[in-house]
Amino acid sequence: MCDLFPQDMLEKHLVSLKKQRDAVKHRLKKLAARQSEITKKSTAIKENVVRKYQEIQTVLEEDLRITLSHLEMEERAAVSALDGLMERNCALIQELEQDLARLSLALEQSDAEPDTMSLFSHCELDNKETADRFQ
Repeated sequence: MCDLFPQDMLEKHLVSLKKQRDAVKHRLKKLAARQSEITKKSTAIKENVVRKYQEIQTVLEEDLRITLSHLEMEERAAVSALDGLMERNCALIQELEQDLARLSLALEQSDAEPDTMSLFSHCELDNKETADRFQ
């Protein structure tokens, strides 16, 4: 065997390489532990974010439900108020049509012997009543 490298140098180099290997293995264990820790923390953060978003979504859904409920109540109130106004206006139209029919009949009957003063005073009274109904 040729002694290019003395035995003790080779043994020292072998010891050195084993120490380096052990140090690298130790570093790998630390890195693996750190990796596991990061994965656990990341998972916890993700779960927390998902939970927060679910809470926000629940609040938003409840707010939407309440808002739509209020809008529906307001719509019903507005429609009901409009129905009342429409009924009153229909009744007013019927009254006006009855007044027009009476006035037309009175005009037809007064053609024979008109009492214009009583007809005009009756019309003025009706006009005041009609004007009051529109207000």
